[in-house]
This record gives sequence, C-alpha cells and structure tokens, in this order.
Amino acid sequence: MKYYSYNEYSYNVHGDVDPCVAILSEEEIIKEYWDYWQKRMIAKFGKEHFEANYSEKDCIDDWVVVNWAWETNKREKMKTNEIIKALRDTIAGHRDTDGIPELILAASRLQELEASTLHIIRQAAEAQDERDEYIKQCDALNDKLEIALNNSAKLQSKYDEAAANVQRLKKALDESEEEFIKNYERVGWVENISQDLNI
Repeated sequence: MKYYSYNEYSYNVHGDVDPCVAILSEEEIIKEYWDYWQKRMIAKFGKEHFEANYSEKDCIDDWVVVNWAWETNKREKMKTNEIIKALRDTIAGHRDTDGIPELILAASRLQELEASTLHIIRQAAEAQDERDEYIKQCDALNDKLEIALNNSAKLQSKYDEAAANVQRLKKALDESEEEFIKNYERVGWVENISQDLNI
C-alpha cells in the first residue's frame, strides 16, 4: 500500500488560508477520485477504449499529477494523524478560545514543515541512489575497458607471434630454395634441361 502527500488549503475563522499537508492512501484516492475520473475518461475516449487501456493505477497517477503530490509512507501518515489528534486534544482542553485559531495555524505549518523536510530527505536519498548507480555504471565501464585492453594485448601478442612465424617460414623457404638449386646442379639436371630446350 502506497501513501501520497499533497498540500491542502482551507480557510480559518479569520478568513485566511491555512496551508496543510494531507496524506491519502491508494485506497482513499480511489474512493475519492475514481468515479469522477472514470466518467471523464469514458466521456473522452469511450467506454470500450477506457476498459481496455486504463486501470486504478492510471487513476492514482493522474491524481498525483493533478494534486502535485509526492509519495510518502505509512509511518509519516501515522505521524500526521498523531499531530492532528494532539491538536484536537489540545483544543478540547484549551480554556482560552482566543488562542485556538493561532494554535491551529501553527500546528498546520508545523505539519507542512515536517512533510517538506521528509520530502527533501527523500529527494536527497534518491540523489544518492542515482549517484551510486552512476558509480556502478562507471565501474562496469572500467571493467569492460580493462577487458578490451587485455584482449588488445592478446591480439598484439598473437600478431607478433604470427609475424615471427612468417619470418621463420620465409627463412626456411629461402634455405629450401638454395638447397634445391645445389642439388639440381649436382646431378647435372641443368645441362640436360638446356639440351632439351635446344631441341
């Protein structure tokens, strides 16, 4: 189960806007938004296309975009609920009602600050994860480069070995040619062939 935070605004007793960070679960988002979203999507794309291509996940994704929401977790939701409960308990036991609106505003701003701080912490963690992934990719590239260099050295060694073999073969061929000429002259074949050519 995923949870999402978003900024919600309401008017206090003085007519001023009070910012507040609200948190909803996926189930709560579907319960609140699904019927409206489904009707709009069917009106735009048709029922058959909607049923074949869209799901509750798409509904949640659209809700997140519309509300500029960010993913949070259940523990943060519990913290927020605890703040709200503590605020209600304080108001219920507060005798001086003149200070209640200011107390509500302060608690709302505290709640918003907590959610924003957690959001920044998550962004920092994501940035660290991206940095770790980048380092991992660099290490993988370095490994591939080292393998390529080793392969290149092996190929160079094989080339040098092949070149040496060519030189040895050339030398052996030259020696064989010289030996052949010596033997040819020794048996007098050159004279016989010369006579045959004059016929």
